[in-house]
Amino acid sequence: MYKNILYGLFFTVTIILLSFLYVLNKSIPSNFSQIIYLINKKYLFLSLCTLFLFHTFDNLRIFIIARTIGLNYPFLYGYIITLINSFGATVTPYFLGGELLLFYTLKRVGGEIYQIMYIATLKCVAGIFFYVIFLPFTIHSILNNPKEAKEIITLLFIIILITTILFTLWKLFFKKGSEFINKEILRSVKYTISKYFTLCQNFFKQKKKVFLIIFIFTLFMYNSLLLTGVFFGKKLSMKKLFIKKNFF
Repeated sequence: MYKNILYGLFFTVTIILLSFLYVLNKSIPSNFSQIIYLINKKYLFLSLCTLFLFHTFDNLRIFIIARTIGLNYPFLYGYIITLINSFGATVTPYFLGGELLLFYTLKRVGGEIYQIMYIATLKCVAGIFFYVIFLPFTIHSILNNPKEAKEIITLLFIIILITTILFTLWKLFFKKGSEFINKEILRSVKYTISKYFTLCQNFFKQKKKVFLIIFIFTLFMYNSLLLTGVFFGKKLSMKKLFIKKNFF
């Protein structure tokens, strides 16, 4: 297992490094040396620290959820999971790729499909609670930005439409699945879904304290991300840059 983890770490770091170099090559400005000189090192350090905290809290919540169902892996491997998930979420529409890559990263350490579905579900539920808390701010932002409101409504409509289609296919699958699909595959799918719902039901009945911890880590995680943006925005004195660029 450790050999596979090392291989995964090597390829992950390589891909991230090459991607970073590509982005730098395409987006680096002509006055890059001036920008580096004007960067506030304190805020740069703070932004990196809060970014590290973001991945740490994300790692902690996945790690704890996994432990509750007997899925064990090294804590440091959790950082690989969060980095890959963040990358997948960033490069895919509506951040869907992150949860899909979760299947890849956890399957490498022996996770079953129903276990990974369970982990992804609890992550999403904890995240939804965060957005519910900040719902008044969201509504205020939507009212002040009609264009963004239109995009959000469109997204919700698409989600509802996809959910309806999937639910319809689900019903047809179990009604007529035996006619078209191998019974062994159908039995495997039913077993996976059954185990998934059993895990979710037992968790919310018996492990409410664990969910509270996960929710707290989720709050810390998103707040760390917000602080990363705040510090990142403050690390560069745009006024100095403007003066230096236009008058010197």
